[in-house]
Amino acid sequence: MIVQTLGQSMLYSLGLRGGFEKLAYPRFGFAGESQFDPKHVMRRFLLGETGVHIPGLHPAHRVDFEPYTVDKMIDLLQAARAHSMRRKRTGQYEHYVGSPASRLSNELITKELVNPADYSPIDPVLGPKLYEFEVDNGAATGNEYFEPALNPSHPNDYRLTREFWLCMLRKYNYIIP
Repeated sequence: MIVQTLGQSMLYSLGLRGGFEKLAYPRFGFAGESQFDPKHVMRRFLLGETGVHIPGLHPAHRVDFEPYTVDKMIDLLQAARAHSMRRKRTGQYEHYVGSPASRLSNELITKELVNPADYSPIDPVLGPKLYEFEVDNGAATGNEYFEPALNPSHPNDYRLTREFWLCMLRKYNYIIP
């Protein structure tokens, strides 16, 4: 319910240019509630907030929002990748390119960092480290960006470190150094 309420509230400002209309059902989206003001929602999303009462819920029910930090983003990326690797092993993997699982696969990460034909680096930082890890037998020990798989029977399930994710987030301007 919270997600739907926020989603509907955020749509109020997306009307057609120059077309101002009175809301037909303003109470449906809790219009006028200061906590659903876009500025307040973004502050809560980025900095977090505890003990928030959401209209429509029981007055004693309070909700805590964790801040969306870089560490939180990395945790979510690592969890999504681990989930996709498990699904791939069990045959529940979506092979089409648009699926979230395929975007975090080893194959696409490799194509992003090195030329698959000769392993020449595409990414100047991560490319040589991936080469070192996969080709120069670094898979046994790992490096600051890639760690060996926890389960030796699944060597392709190597782990990506926090430093790897920081490098990728910087590369695509999700964070600014």
